[in-house]
Amino acid sequence: MRMNDYYSPLFKLACRLLKYFLLALFGFTLFCILSSVFGAFPMVRMLIQDSWAWIVRIGLLVLGVMAVAIVGESIRQ
Repeated sequence: MRMNDYYSPLFKLACRLLKYFLLALFGFTLFCILSSVFGAFPMVRMLIQDSWAWIVRIGLLVLGVMAVAIVGESIRQ
């Protein structure tokens, strides 16, 4: 059996959410850098200002789910 089979479904979900959030954040950062290089800096600045609140909220939500999963996993063990 793999070690990952011992984890609860909530912990697996939290890890998957964190993975996809970080991948999306990396993609957004890469898009902003490439757009700035090609001369779309005003659009990038506007996009960052408009989406910053949502990025922070989603990040806090993912970290909260991760914290609940870690506490639940430690109680279960």
